[in-house]
Amino acid sequence: MKYAFAGDRNLSVQILDFLIFKGYKPLALLVSDASKATHKDILIEKANLDKEFVFVGNEFKHNLDLLQSLDLLQSFELELLQLELSEHDELE
Repeated sequence: MKYAFAGDRNLSVQILDFLIFKGYKPLALLVSDASKATHKDILIEKANLDKEFVFVGNEFKHNLDLLQSLDLLQSFELELLQLELSEHDELE
């Protein structure tokens, strides 16, 4: 399974733990910016990705070429998990 993981709450941490435990490491991680983040640092630690594959806030919008190189945007295999996001918690 190819996926980018997006989240920022304790539930997100638990789900990422579960996916990694099952052998599904994310190819990219999207987290909230520092002004809204509550679990950003632990998600980054658990995902254990190179910095270029961790997108904070709207950074992903400026790195679409990199995401395309992961074959997430060009295929129908994108499984982007957005967890516990409300209007107040949107990635910015």
